[in-house]
Amino acid sequence: MLRSAKGFGATARSLLQQLSWGDWVLVTGVLALCAGFFPWLQSGQSGQAAVVYLENQVVATLPLARETEYAVWGPLGRTVLQVQGGKLRVISDPGPQQLCVLQGWISRQGETLVCLPNRVVIQIPGTPPYDSLVK
Repeated sequence: MLRSAKGFGATARSLLQQLSWGDWVLVTGVLALCAGFFPWLQSGQSGQAAVVYLENQVVATLPLARETEYAVWGPLGRTVLQVQGGKLRVISDPGPQQLCVLQGWISRQGETLVCLPNRVVIQIPGTPPYDSLVK
């Protein structure tokens, strides 16, 4: 049975009023731990260059310090990369779903962009600060 928004608010207020001071300490501690965890995920050394692979062959090394655009011609057509502000992204790709473009910017060691339909992989060499991360 669904409750109205008004009923939910009253239920939430009633629940909050039932919490003891120990419950509040526990909730505050858990939130503080979670907030402290997020900067760790964003940590990592900035990369110096990005290596561009086409069908497992290195075709270019792009320094992240120099703003540029670079085109890679794969089996489906042209993939265009943009380096700006120490970061790299794909700005156009011949893939039908544009998943490579939607992956966004990379700048830290160990990060990778994969444009699978066009067989282009861009990687910033180095060791990431974590084993794996799902974005």
